[in-house]
Amino acid sequence: WKETVDSLNEKLAKEKTATVDHDKELDEATIKLTEHETTIESLKGELDQTAASVERLSKEMKNFKEEKEKEHELLTIEKQAMEKSNVEQADMIGKASETILRLNEENANLKRVQESTIGESISTIRQLEEEMAQLKE
Repeated sequence: WKETVDSLNEKLAKEKTATVDHDKELDEATIKLTEHETTIESLKGELDQTAASVERLSKEMKNFKEEKEKEHELLTIEKQAMEKSNVEQADMIGKASETILRLNEENANLKRVQESTIGESISTIRQLEEEMAQLKE
């Protein structure tokens, strides 16, 4: 029986050793699991920060894009206004040139009439002088 007890004690010691080994393995696994959970929580935090940064940058990009679109619209409006103004100025210059040409022609005509009138007046004055001279004789 002593042999049986010794055999059982030996089996019990082996089982205790195996249990201690299993407990150590379990403790190591628990430590690794805790480390992994900590790493996962840290990565989740980084992921949340990255997501917040991406969202902030996305909003900034959207605002920047909208601002640039508004600037482009304003520049387009300014360009169209300048083009319209240039066309209007060209029309005004064309009309002013036509008016100047017409006035130059009228001035030339008036000058001819004036020269003609002066010539006729001189002729009339000479005739009158001749008639006066004849009347004095």
